[in-house]
Amino acid sequence: MNNEWNIRRTILDITHRWPIIIFVFLLGSVIGWGVSYFLPSPYQAEASVYVAFNADAFFRNPDDYKNWELGQLNALIHSDEVLSETLIRLNSKSSDWEYVSIDDIRQSLGTYWRNAGKWRLVAEYPDEDMALLLADTWRDVIVDTVAYATDNASEMLKISTAIEVNKTAEEQINLRIIKLQSVLDALSTWSDSLHIDEMDKPIETLDRWHLLGILTGISSEDPVYSALLDTIPEPDAPNIEYVDWVDQVLSVIKAEIEQLEPQAKELSIRVEQLNQEWKNRSDASNGLTAYLTVKKITDEQAESRPIRTAPQLALIGGVLAVLLWLVIVLSGVLNGEKDES
Repeated sequence: MNNEWNIRRTILDITHRWPIIIFVFLLGSVIGWGVSYFLPSPYQAEASVYVAFNADAFFRNPDDYKNWELGQLNALIHSDEVLSETLIRLNSKSSDWEYVSIDDIRQSLGTYWRNAGKWRLVAEYPDEDMALLLADTWRDVIVDTVAYATDNASEMLKISTAIEVNKTAEEQINLRIIKLQSVLDALSTWSDSLHIDEMDKPIETLDRWHLLGILTGISSEDPVYSALLDTIPEPDAPNIEYVDWVDQVLSVIKAEIEQLEPQAKELSIRVEQLNQEWKNRSDASNGLTAYLTVKKITDEQAESRPIRTAPQLALIGGVLAVLLWLVIVLSGVLNGEKDES
């Protein structure tokens, strides 16, 4: 009961000293106000961008891919490439940025986002005008950089399609050349296998069917060879006539091969060029895709506010002063009770 009575007495004693409390609060407020005057608050400028991701794009796991893409975007926003371009534009607008480094502005910038939608771009700087200029310029660089990257990503899709088309055409031509070369070799082998004394003899039935089988493999793909197949000598014709006919077929095959080989080489060169262009576009895309969009929400300039205001510091100073006074008073009361005991 004695301790409870002492606490009550102390509380009553403190409340009866309300003029002192008000004085201490006002004194702390004046000190807080003075701190705000001698240590001005830095300013925080905020600009916004709209970030969209095409959810209709087909991926095995769209959510994971979207989160990865947004992470790539956040990394790009704070990259040396973006900040370097930001600093270049700032220097072109004001000489105040002449001695500011990339690391300096990196420490002054921050992004706040949770998903696609509105992203807040915040710049903190001691000078209000410089904070506003930094936020606006950074936002413009981000929009331009992402637009350039996604344009290149879109071109990558077109180039990928062109690569597949050219590769398919090259493969088909190479397969045609291989088939023609096999027919050429087979016909040449038959002609070379004949002896001079066999030229006037009628062709063997199996040999005739062999020649027909060789040419039938390519005649269905080209009417030229179908026409040649129709001109094959009669079954009882001598070998010499078949040799002449085979020579005609060989000349046509050689002409087609000579025509196809440059086409295959040209397509191969084109595929290499497209692959290099795709790589260049990939580097320029900075890992972003054509499914991402970043643009300004409005054309208005960034908004700024001081991080701490004079009234806030005055209030904090007053509260801290009262709390400190209470600690001193309570310490004195507790020490007095100890001395009495």
